[in-house]
Amino acid sequence: VYSKYEQRRQLRRPYEIQWYLNASALRGFPDVRWNTQLNRLEVKREPKHRQKHRINLIKAKYTARIAKFTRIPPGPQVVPATTDREDIFNARASQRALEYITRKVDLPQKWMRTMQWVPITGKAFWAIRFDPQAVSQTQLDGQTQPILGDVSVDFVSAFELLVTDPGLET
Repeated sequence: VYSKYEQRRQLRRPYEIQWYLNASALRGFPDVRWNTQLNRLEVKREPKHRQKHRINLIKAKYTARIAKFTRIPPGPQVVPATTDREDIFNARASQRALEYITRKVDLPQKWMRTMQWVPITGKAFWAIRFDPQAVSQTQLDGQTQPILGDVSVDFVSAFELLVTDPGLET
């Protein structure tokens, strides 16, 4: 496990440097440079009388791009695998379940957060998993019954996930 961790960490390292530079430019620090000897970002120091007042033009483009990506909220759809009657009914039931999960876990808000990371890191992820520890209540036969386990959708930035090749698009 440690060897795979180190290997994937090394593959991601060149991308992380660019992600840090992108984030600093977005925050209004265009003069930030990466110091390879110290492995950290450094800001070019200037005397007080030489400091320039900069206008962050990148932030406006970033905001416009995020507005473009998030103008239409995500609408996941389920398509039946075949034209069989059973597949069509399964697709309808799955579509309703997907719409319910979309409302319950507030996917549009998580979509916004994901799209805000895309210009910085080039990618961001949703972790969709089944949480067996979650407990919710439902009405069955007029009585409240506990349901163990539920689907959880979490936002994961590219800094938190180690993939085999960070250069792959999907």
